[in-house]
This record gives sequence, structure tokens and C-alpha cells, in this order.
Amino acid sequence: MLIGDIQPGRSPNRPETWRYAIRFGCIYRLVNGESGMRSRLWWIPVGLLTAYAVAYFVPGLSAYARYPVYHVKCGGPPIVGTTFASAYNYWLPGDGDYSVNLFSNAYFCTEAEAKAAGFHRAP
Repeated sequence: MLIGDIQPGRSPNRPETWRYAIRFGCIYRLVNGESGMRSRLWWIPVGLLTAYAVAYFVPGLSAYARYPVYHVKCGGPPIVGTTFASAYNYWLPGDGDYSVNLFSNAYFCTEAEAKAAGFHRAP
């Protein structure tokens, strides 16, 4: 049923016909006018996306949150770089020390991009 539809035999002003919930400043119509579990399932993806968006910008978590974005962007595991202690090192996928950690703050799709940004391959 669309917003504004009137159920047969019911007045359009009755609360069971026009149920809305205000969440995050937006208006969502409750599914089928029910107030059960089915109407609350939209919170799951909204909560996950919100948590991911927050993690993307939190300094301690952003390295972990940005890795999947670059994995998709590059079509495979990206080159991981770090500026920790002014080292400007990078690791290629398959290197022994290749990992995403708290200090991984740069990702590249090609080795040429890493070198152009002033990084060098870790020993």
C-alpha cells in the first residue's frame, strides 16, 4: 500500500491507517501498519552503514574501514603504505609483512602511484 492509500472500510484519519515513525529526522512508514519486528528490520542496514561511516573517519579505525573500499576500487588487494615515523614505506600483496594495521594510512592500486606519492618499498 502506498502512502496516502485508504484501506477499504476505514477512515483516512484513523491512526491504524496512517502510522508513521520519525527516525533521524526522516519519516518512515511502518511496514503494513504493523508495530512488530518486521517494521524494525530497516534498523539493521541503517545501523551497519552508520557504524561503517563513523569507522571510516575515526583515526584508529579508518585504516580497517578504508581497506575494503580500495580492494574494490583496485580490483584486488591494494598496496598498503604507512607514514609512521616518517618512513613512507609500502608493501605489495604477497610480501611477508603485508598487513593492514593501525598505522596503515595510504592505499595504492599500482606501484607507480606509490612511488609518485614519495613512498618506497619496505625492506
